[in-house]
Amino acid sequence: MSSDDGDLENQAEVEEKTRLINQVLELQHTLEDLSSRVDAVKEENLKLKSENQVLGQYIENLMSASSVFQTTDTKSKRKCFSLTSPCADHPVYENPQGLDHIATC
Repeated sequence: MSSDDGDLENQAEVEEKTRLINQVLELQHTLEDLSSRVDAVKEENLKLKSENQVLGQYIENLMSASSVFQTTDTKSKRKCFSLTSPCADHPVYENPQGLDHIATC
């Protein structure tokens, strides 16, 4: 085995190691980017859930203040509409995202 053969093998090993190191670094950056994106989506999700709760309470308050949505049943004074827990007599429908339930009465 000549020194030229050893140098070529050594150079090939160095190039392979360099390629693998670059690939690992690229994958690390990709993972960091994906992790940042997941964090951003989680924050947005929490923000939207909070907004949904506020809007749901607002809608319930409007409905309770309006005579249009008052019950005609003299036995029951409670309203049937709720974004989280419906009355026992009416079905619950899941929204397309499956995040909340909406009772429709």
